[in-house]
Amino acid sequence: MTGQGGRTRVDYDPFAGGALQRVVPTTEPQREVWLAAKLDHDASLAYNESVSLRLRGALDVDRLQVALRGVVERHDALRASIGPDGESFCVLEPQAFATAFEDLSALSPQARDAAVNARRQQGVDTLFVLEQGRLFRAELLRLQADDHLLLMHAHHIVCDGWSWWVIVRELGALYRGVSAALPAAASFAGYALDSAMHPHGDAHAADERYWLSRFSGELPVLELPLDHPRPMHRTTASAREDRMLDAALTAGVKKLGAGRGVSLFATLLNGFAALMSRISGQDRVVVGIPAAGQSVDGHEHLVGHCVNLLPLRFDLDHARSFADSLDAAQETLLDALDHQRYTFGTLLQQLRVARDPSRTPLISVLFNIDQALDPAKTGFQDLELDFTTNPRSHDNFELSVNAVQVDGQLRLECQYNRDLFDAATVRR
Repeated sequence: MTGQGGRTRVDYDPFAGGALQRVVPTTEPQREVWLAAKLDHDASLAYNESVSLRLRGALDVDRLQVALRGVVERHDALRASIGPDGESFCVLEPQAFATAFEDLSALSPQARDAAVNARRQQGVDTLFVLEQGRLFRAELLRLQADDHLLLMHAHHIVCDGWSWWVIVRELGALYRGVSAALPAAASFAGYALDSAMHPHGDAHAADERYWLSRFSGELPVLELPLDHPRPMHRTTASAREDRMLDAALTAGVKKLGAGRGVSLFATLLNGFAALMSRISGQDRVVVGIPAAGQSVDGHEHLVGHCVNLLPLRFDLDHARSFADSLDAAQETLLDALDHQRYTFGTLLQQLRVARDPSRTPLISVLFNIDQALDPAKTGFQDLELDFTTNPRSHDNFELSVNAVQVDGQLRLECQYNRDLFDAATVRR
Protein backbone atom coordinates (compact mmCIF):
# COMPACT_ATOMS: atom_id res chain seq x y z
CA MET A 1 0.00 0.00 0.00
CA THR A 2 1.33 3.45 -0.93
CA GLY A 3 1.09 6.33 1.52
CA GLN A 4 1.76 10.04 1.27
CA GLY A 5 4.79 11.05 -0.71
CA GLY A 6 4.73 7.77 -2.65
CA ARG A 7 6.35 5.83 0.19
CA THR A 8 5.42 2.19 0.61
CA ARG A 9 3.61 1.40 3.83
CA VAL A 10 3.39 -2.14 5.17
CA ASP A 11 -0.08 -3.07 6.34
CA TYR A 12 -0.09 -4.25 9.93
CA ASP A 13 -2.79 -6.59 11.16
CA PRO A 14 -2.24 -7.51 14.85
CA PHE A 15 -4.62 -10.44 14.45
CA ALA A 16 -2.96 -11.92 11.35
CA GLY A 17 -1.33 -14.72 13.34
CA GLY A 18 -4.33 -15.40 15.56
CA ALA A 19 -6.18 -13.85 18.48
CA LEU A 20 -4.14 -11.63 20.79
CA GLN A 21 -3.80 -12.75 24.38
CA ARG A 22 -1.72 -9.91 25.79
CA VAL A 23 0.20 -6.81 24.68
CA VAL A 24 2.99 -5.28 26.78
CA PRO A 25 5.92 -2.94 26.09
CA THR A 26 9.05 -4.51 24.66
CA THR A 27 12.21 -4.41 26.78
CA GLU A 28 15.07 -2.05 26.02
CA PRO A 29 17.32 -4.88 24.71
CA GLN A 30 14.47 -6.03 22.45
CA ARG A 31 14.11 -2.54 21.04
CA GLU A 32 17.84 -2.47 20.34
CA VAL A 33 17.51 -5.75 18.39
CA TRP A 34 14.44 -4.44 16.56
CA LEU A 35 16.24 -1.31 15.41
CA ALA A 36 19.25 -3.29 14.19
CA ALA A 37 17.11 -5.93 12.46
CA LYS A 38 15.17 -3.24 10.59
CA LEU A 39 18.27 -1.92 8.80
CA ASP A 40 17.88 -4.38 5.92
CA HIS A 41 17.20 -8.01 4.99
CA ASP A 42 20.68 -9.30 5.86
CA ALA A 43 20.74 -7.42 9.15
CA SER A 44 17.60 -9.24 10.27
CA LEU A 45 19.02 -12.63 9.22
CA ALA A 46 21.96 -11.98 11.57
CA TYR A 47 19.45 -12.44 14.41
CA ASN A 48 18.16 -15.82 13.26
CA GLU A 49 18.83 -18.39 16.00
CA SER A 50 19.00 -21.98 14.72
CA VAL A 51 19.73 -25.28 16.49
CA SER A 52 19.72 -29.00 15.70
CA LEU A 53 18.60 -31.72 18.09
CA ARG A 54 19.73 -35.18 16.95
CA LEU A 55 17.68 -38.02 18.46
CA ARG A 56 18.96 -41.56 17.95
CA GLY A 57 16.79 -44.47 19.05
CA ALA A 58 13.14 -45.47 18.86
CA LEU A 59 11.42 -42.08 18.64
CA ASP A 60 7.66 -41.64 18.93
CA VAL A 61 7.17 -38.88 16.36
CA ASP A 62 3.59 -38.07 17.35
CA ARG A 63 4.53 -37.79 21.00
CA LEU A 64 7.45 -35.48 20.16
CA GLN A 65 5.18 -33.21 18.14
CA VAL A 66 2.68 -33.05 21.01
CA ALA A 67 5.53 -32.26 23.42
CA LEU A 68 6.81 -29.44 21.21
CA ARG A 69 3.29 -28.03 21.01
CA GLY A 70 3.22 -28.09 24.80
CA VAL A 71 6.47 -26.12 25.03
CA VAL A 72 5.08 -23.43 22.72
CA GLU A 73 1.89 -23.24 24.76
CA ARG A 74 3.89 -22.88 27.99
CA HIS A 75 6.12 -20.04 26.75
CA ASP A 76 4.47 -16.89 25.43
CA ALA A 77 7.66 -15.65 23.74
CA LEU A 78 7.41 -18.53 21.26
CA ARG A 79 3.99 -17.34 20.07
CA ALA A 80 4.65 -13.62 20.00
CA SER A 81 5.16 -10.90 17.43
CA ILE A 82 6.45 -7.34 17.64
CA GLY A 83 4.41 -4.22 16.92
CA PRO A 84 5.26 -2.16 13.81
CA ASP A 85 7.09 0.48 15.88
CA GLY A 86 9.10 -2.04 17.90
CA GLU A 87 7.45 -0.85 21.11
CA SER A 88 4.89 -3.66 21.62
CA PHE A 89 5.34 -7.32 22.50
CA CYS A 90 2.19 -9.03 21.24
CA VAL A 91 1.39 -12.49 22.63
CA LEU A 92 -0.98 -14.67 20.62
CA GLU A 93 -3.48 -17.08 22.11
CA PRO A 94 -2.24 -20.69 22.15
CA GLN A 95 -3.23 -22.66 19.07
CA ALA A 96 -2.06 -25.89 17.48
CA PHE A 97 1.63 -25.59 16.62
CA ALA A 98 2.53 -27.44 13.44
CA THR A 99 5.91 -29.14 13.18
CA ALA A 100 6.84 -29.85 9.57
CA PHE A 101 7.89 -33.47 9.01
CA GLU A 102 9.80 -35.08 6.17
CA ASP A 103 11.05 -38.63 5.76
CA LEU A 104 14.52 -38.72 4.16
CA SER A 105 15.28 -42.33 5.06
CA ALA A 106 14.83 -43.62 1.47
CA LEU A 107 17.58 -41.35 0.15
CA SER A 108 21.18 -42.40 -0.34
CA PRO A 109 23.57 -41.24 2.40
CA GLN A 110 24.98 -38.55 0.11
CA ALA A 111 21.56 -37.29 -0.97
CA ARG A 112 20.34 -37.37 2.63
CA ASP A 113 23.28 -35.32 3.86
CA ALA A 114 22.68 -32.82 1.07
CA ALA A 115 18.99 -32.58 1.98
CA VAL A 116 19.80 -32.03 5.67
CA ASN A 117 22.33 -29.32 4.84
CA ALA A 118 19.78 -27.64 2.58
CA ARG A 119 17.16 -27.68 5.37
CA ARG A 120 19.63 -26.19 7.85
CA GLN A 121 20.57 -23.50 5.34
CA GLN A 122 16.94 -22.73 4.62
CA GLY A 123 16.30 -22.35 8.34
CA VAL A 124 19.01 -19.75 8.90
CA ASP A 125 18.27 -17.93 5.64
CA THR A 126 14.48 -17.64 5.97
CA LEU A 127 13.50 -14.19 7.19
CA PHE A 128 11.20 -13.76 10.18
CA VAL A 129 8.67 -10.96 9.71
CA LEU A 130 8.65 -9.48 13.19
CA GLU A 131 5.16 -8.01 12.86
CA GLN A 132 3.72 -11.36 11.80
CA GLY A 133 4.28 -13.83 14.62
CA ARG A 134 5.03 -16.43 15.47
CA LEU A 135 8.78 -16.02 15.58
CA PHE A 136 9.54 -19.69 16.22
CA ARG A 137 9.36 -22.64 13.82
CA ALA A 138 10.42 -26.28 13.80
CA GLU A 139 10.96 -29.13 11.36
CA LEU A 140 11.51 -32.83 12.06
CA LEU A 141 13.54 -34.94 9.62
CA ARG A 142 13.61 -38.72 9.65
CA LEU A 143 17.08 -39.83 8.61
CA GLN A 144 16.60 -43.52 9.38
CA ALA A 145 14.00 -45.51 11.32
CA ASP A 146 15.94 -44.91 14.55
CA ASP A 147 17.59 -41.57 13.70
CA HIS A 148 15.80 -38.19 13.63
CA LEU A 149 16.85 -34.55 13.46
CA LEU A 150 14.75 -31.76 14.95
CA LEU A 151 15.58 -28.33 13.50
CA MET A 152 14.36 -25.35 15.50
CA HIS A 153 14.63 -21.71 14.51
CA ALA A 154 13.69 -18.49 16.31
CA HIS A 155 14.36 -14.79 16.00
CA HIS A 156 16.73 -13.50 18.65
CA ILE A 157 14.17 -10.91 19.74
CA VAL A 158 12.16 -13.72 21.39
CA CYS A 159 14.87 -16.29 22.18
CA ASP A 160 18.44 -16.41 23.49
CA GLY A 161 21.04 -19.05 24.24
CA TRP A 162 19.72 -19.73 27.73
CA SER A 163 16.22 -20.23 26.29
CA TRP A 164 17.31 -23.13 24.10
CA TRP A 165 18.39 -25.12 27.15
CA VAL A 166 15.02 -24.46 28.79
CA ILE A 167 13.23 -25.56 25.62
CA VAL A 168 15.22 -28.79 25.30
CA ARG A 169 14.77 -29.75 28.97
CA GLU A 170 11.04 -29.10 28.91
CA LEU A 171 10.65 -30.84 25.57
CA GLY A 172 12.18 -33.96 27.10
CA ALA A 173 9.97 -33.80 30.18
CA LEU A 174 6.80 -33.38 28.12
CA TYR A 175 7.88 -36.15 25.76
CA ARG A 176 8.33 -38.43 28.76
CA GLY A 177 4.91 -37.42 30.08
CA VAL A 178 6.04 -35.86 33.35
CA SER A 179 4.64 -32.36 32.87
CA ALA A 180 3.60 -32.29 36.53
CA ALA A 181 7.29 -32.22 37.44
CA LEU A 182 7.86 -29.01 35.50
CA PRO A 183 7.80 -25.67 37.32
CA ALA A 184 5.08 -23.19 36.45
CA ALA A 185 5.85 -21.61 33.10
CA ALA A 186 7.43 -18.18 33.41
CA SER A 187 5.85 -15.43 31.30
CA PHE A 188 8.13 -13.23 29.24
CA ALA A 189 5.29 -10.72 28.92
CA GLY A 190 5.27 -10.46 32.72
CA TYR A 191 9.04 -10.07 32.72
CA ALA A 192 8.83 -7.31 30.09
CA LEU A 193 6.04 -5.51 31.93
CA ASP A 194 8.02 -5.58 35.17
CA SER A 195 11.03 -4.17 33.31
CA ALA A 196 8.88 -1.33 31.96
CA MET A 197 7.48 -0.51 35.41
CA HIS A 198 10.90 -0.65 37.07
CA PRO A 199 13.36 0.44 34.35
CA HIS A 200 16.17 1.23 36.77
CA GLY A 201 16.84 -0.96 39.76
CA ASP A 202 18.59 0.10 42.93
CA ALA A 203 21.99 -0.75 41.46
CA HIS A 204 21.58 1.30 38.26
CA ALA A 205 23.72 4.24 39.40
CA ALA A 206 26.52 1.96 40.58
CA ASP A 207 26.34 -0.04 37.35
CA GLU A 208 26.59 3.15 35.31
CA ARG A 209 29.59 4.40 37.28
CA TYR A 210 31.35 1.08 36.76
CA TRP A 211 30.89 0.96 32.98
CA LEU A 212 31.72 4.63 32.43
CA SER A 213 34.90 4.19 34.46
CA ARG A 214 35.91 1.25 32.28
CA PHE A 215 35.60 3.34 29.14
CA SER A 216 36.80 6.76 30.18
CA GLY A 217 39.22 8.40 27.79
CA GLU A 218 39.89 7.24 24.24
CA LEU A 219 37.88 4.17 23.28
CA PRO A 220 39.91 1.25 21.91
CA VAL A 221 39.14 0.13 18.35
CA LEU A 222 40.33 -3.37 17.52
CA GLU A 223 42.28 -3.47 14.25
CA LEU A 224 42.72 -7.09 13.25
CA PRO A 225 44.81 -7.87 10.13
CA LEU A 226 42.33 -8.51 7.32
CA ASP A 227 42.44 -10.64 4.20
CA HIS A 228 40.25 -8.19 2.29
CA PRO A 229 39.86 -4.39 2.41
CA ARG A 230 37.21 -3.30 4.89
CA PRO A 231 34.04 -2.26 3.01
CA MET A 232 32.88 1.31 3.54
CA HIS A 233 29.63 -0.03 4.96
CA ARG A 234 29.58 -2.93 7.39
CA THR A 235 28.40 -6.26 6.01
CA THR A 236 27.07 -9.34 7.81
CA ALA A 237 28.04 -12.10 5.35
CA SER A 238 29.34 -14.88 7.57
CA ALA A 239 30.58 -18.47 7.70
CA ARG A 240 31.82 -20.83 10.42
CA GLU A 241 34.83 -23.01 11.03
CA ASP A 242 34.83 -25.50 13.91
CA ARG A 243 37.87 -26.84 15.75
CA MET A 244 37.72 -29.64 18.32
CA LEU A 245 40.09 -29.64 21.30
CA ASP A 246 40.63 -33.20 22.50
CA ALA A 247 39.91 -34.38 26.03
CA ALA A 248 43.55 -34.27 27.14
CA LEU A 249 44.05 -30.68 26.02
CA THR A 250 40.69 -29.63 27.47
CA ALA A 251 41.55 -31.23 30.81
CA GLY A 252 44.88 -29.39 30.77
CA VAL A 253 43.18 -26.04 30.19
CA LYS A 254 40.73 -26.70 33.03
CA LYS A 255 43.56 -27.71 35.35
CA LEU A 256 45.52 -24.59 34.44
CA GLY A 257 42.67 -22.33 35.52
CA ALA A 258 41.61 -24.40 38.51
CA GLY A 259 45.11 -24.12 39.94
CA ARG A 260 44.46 -20.39 40.33
CA GLY A 261 40.80 -20.75 41.29
CA VAL A 262 39.83 -19.41 37.87
CA SER A 263 36.79 -20.66 35.94
CA LEU A 264 37.08 -22.35 32.55
CA PHE A 265 35.25 -19.39 30.99
CA ALA A 266 37.75 -16.88 32.39
CA THR A 267 40.69 -19.08 31.37
CA LEU A 268 39.51 -19.33 27.77
CA LEU A 269 38.50 -15.67 27.69
CA ASN A 270 41.97 -14.67 28.86
CA GLY A 271 43.52 -16.72 26.07
CA PHE A 272 41.19 -15.22 23.47
CA ALA A 273 41.89 -11.65 24.60
CA ALA A 274 45.63 -12.34 24.55
CA LEU A 275 45.33 -13.73 21.01
CA MET A 276 43.42 -10.65 19.85
CA SER A 277 46.13 -8.47 21.40
CA ARG A 278 48.96 -10.42 19.81
CA ILE A 279 47.62 -10.46 16.26
CA SER A 280 46.43 -6.85 16.36
CA GLY A 281 49.53 -5.50 18.10
CA GLN A 282 47.31 -3.61 20.57
CA ASP A 283 47.61 -3.66 24.36
CA ARG A 284 43.98 -2.63 24.98
CA VAL A 285 41.26 -4.77 23.43
CA VAL A 286 37.53 -5.06 23.96
CA VAL A 287 35.88 -8.48 23.84
CA GLY A 288 32.12 -8.82 24.03
CA ILE A 289 30.40 -11.56 26.00
CA PRO A 290 26.67 -12.36 26.19
CA ALA A 291 25.29 -12.40 29.74
CA ALA A 292 22.05 -14.27 30.43
CA GLY A 293 19.63 -12.18 32.47
CA GLN A 294 17.77 -15.29 33.57
CA SER A 295 20.69 -16.33 35.75
CA VAL A 296 20.67 -13.21 37.93
CA ASP A 297 17.02 -12.30 38.22
CA GLY A 298 15.60 -15.62 39.42
CA HIS A 299 14.10 -16.49 36.03
CA GLU A 300 15.89 -19.77 35.39
CA HIS A 301 12.90 -21.23 33.52
CA LEU A 302 12.16 -18.18 31.35
CA VAL A 303 12.24 -18.33 27.54
CA GLY A 304 12.74 -14.99 25.79
CA HIS A 305 15.31 -12.35 24.96
CA CYS A 306 16.98 -11.68 28.33
CA VAL A 307 20.59 -11.50 27.21
CA ASN A 308 22.75 -8.39 27.51
CA LEU A 309 25.97 -7.76 25.63
CA LEU A 310 28.86 -6.84 27.92
CA PRO A 311 32.01 -5.12 26.58
CA LEU A 312 35.01 -6.36 28.58
CA ARG A 313 38.10 -4.18 28.30
CA PHE A 314 41.39 -6.02 28.70
CA ASP A 315 44.64 -4.18 29.37
CA LEU A 316 47.27 -6.65 28.26
CA ASP A 317 50.69 -6.29 29.86
CA HIS A 318 52.93 -8.80 28.14
CA ALA A 319 55.51 -8.47 30.89
CA ARG A 320 52.98 -9.81 33.38
CA SER A 321 53.09 -13.50 34.28
CA PHE A 322 50.46 -15.82 32.87
CA ALA A 323 49.18 -16.53 36.37
CA ASP A 324 48.65 -12.82 37.02
CA SER A 325 46.89 -12.39 33.68
CA LEU A 326 44.52 -15.24 34.62
CA ASP A 327 43.70 -13.52 37.90
CA ALA A 328 43.07 -10.23 36.08
CA ALA A 329 40.79 -11.90 33.53
CA GLN A 330 38.76 -13.53 36.29
CA GLU A 331 38.40 -10.18 38.08
CA THR A 332 37.38 -8.42 34.86
CA LEU A 333 34.78 -11.09 34.11
CA LEU A 334 33.28 -11.17 37.60
CA ASP A 335 33.12 -7.37 37.87
CA ALA A 336 31.32 -7.17 34.52
CA LEU A 337 28.81 -9.83 35.53
CA ASP A 338 28.16 -7.97 38.78
CA HIS A 339 27.06 -4.98 36.68
CA GLN A 340 25.39 -6.80 33.80
CA ARG A 341 21.94 -5.17 34.12
CA TYR A 342 23.22 -1.97 32.53
CA THR A 343 22.33 -2.40 28.86
CA PHE A 344 24.84 -2.10 26.06
CA GLY A 345 22.65 0.38 24.19
CA THR A 346 22.46 2.66 27.22
CA LEU A 347 26.25 2.55 27.57
CA LEU A 348 26.73 3.54 23.92
CA GLN A 349 24.42 6.51 24.42
CA GLN A 350 26.35 7.64 27.49
CA LEU A 351 29.72 7.21 25.81
CA ARG A 352 28.55 9.02 22.67
CA VAL A 353 30.54 6.61 20.53
CA ALA A 354 31.37 8.07 17.13
CA ARG A 355 29.52 5.99 14.56
CA ASP A 356 31.65 4.29 11.93
CA PRO A 357 29.49 2.78 9.17
CA SER A 358 32.19 0.19 8.45
CA ARG A 359 32.10 -1.51 11.85
CA THR A 360 29.98 -2.22 14.93
CA PRO A 361 30.42 0.25 17.81
CA LEU A 362 32.87 -0.69 20.58
CA ILE A 363 32.57 -4.50 20.18
CA SER A 364 33.82 -6.21 17.03
CA VAL A 365 34.67 -9.65 18.48
CA LEU A 366 32.64 -11.90 20.75
CA PHE A 367 33.48 -14.84 23.01
CA ASN A 368 31.07 -17.23 24.73
CA ILE A 369 31.04 -20.59 26.43
CA ASP A 370 27.94 -22.78 26.31
CA GLN A 371 26.88 -24.69 29.37
CA ALA A 372 27.26 -28.44 28.92
CA LEU A 373 24.07 -30.31 28.05
CA ASP A 374 23.55 -33.30 30.36
CA PRO A 375 21.44 -35.80 28.35
CA ALA A 376 20.39 -37.51 31.60
CA LYS A 377 18.61 -34.32 32.66
CA THR A 378 16.73 -33.75 29.40
CA GLY A 379 14.13 -36.47 29.96
CA PHE A 380 14.77 -38.21 26.64
CA GLN A 381 15.21 -41.64 28.15
CA ASP A 382 16.40 -44.44 25.84
CA LEU A 383 17.37 -41.84 23.21
CA GLU A 384 20.88 -40.67 22.41
CA LEU A 385 20.85 -36.89 22.22
CA ASP A 386 23.12 -34.43 20.44
CA PHE A 387 22.47 -30.67 20.55
CA THR A 388 24.31 -28.27 18.23
CA THR A 389 23.90 -24.73 16.98
CA ASN A 390 23.65 -24.29 13.22
CA PRO A 391 26.18 -22.06 11.43
CA ARG A 392 24.88 -18.63 10.47
CA SER A 393 24.97 -17.11 7.00
CA HIS A 394 24.92 -13.64 8.56
CA ASP A 395 26.38 -12.35 11.80
CA ASN A 396 26.91 -8.95 13.42
CA PHE A 397 30.51 -9.44 14.53
CA GLU A 398 33.78 -9.62 12.66
CA LEU A 399 34.72 -12.70 14.66
CA SER A 400 32.95 -14.67 17.36
CA VAL A 401 33.99 -17.84 19.12
CA ASN A 402 31.58 -20.11 20.96
CA ALA A 403 33.19 -22.82 23.12
CA VAL A 404 30.97 -25.87 23.57
CA GLN A 405 31.71 -28.63 26.07
CA VAL A 406 31.15 -32.04 24.45
CA ASP A 407 31.99 -35.31 26.25
CA GLY A 408 35.06 -33.88 27.97
CA GLN A 409 36.20 -32.10 24.82
CA LEU A 410 35.78 -28.52 23.63
CA ARG A 411 34.36 -27.56 20.25
CA LEU A 412 35.36 -24.07 19.20
CA GLU A 413 32.74 -22.67 16.81
CA CYS A 414 34.40 -19.76 15.00
CA GLN A 415 31.96 -17.54 13.12
CA TYR A 416 33.66 -14.93 10.92
CA ASN A 417 32.85 -12.17 8.46
CA ARG A 418 33.46 -13.50 4.93
CA ASP A 419 34.06 -10.04 3.51
CA LEU A 420 37.00 -9.53 5.89
CA PHE A 421 38.57 -12.96 6.43
CA ASP A 422 39.29 -16.11 4.47
CA ALA A 423 38.44 -19.53 5.90
CA ALA A 424 42.11 -20.53 5.80
CA THR A 425 43.02 -17.60 8.04
CA VAL A 426 40.39 -18.54 10.61
CA ARG A 427 41.53 -22.17 10.60
CA ARG A 428 45.07 -21.10 11.46
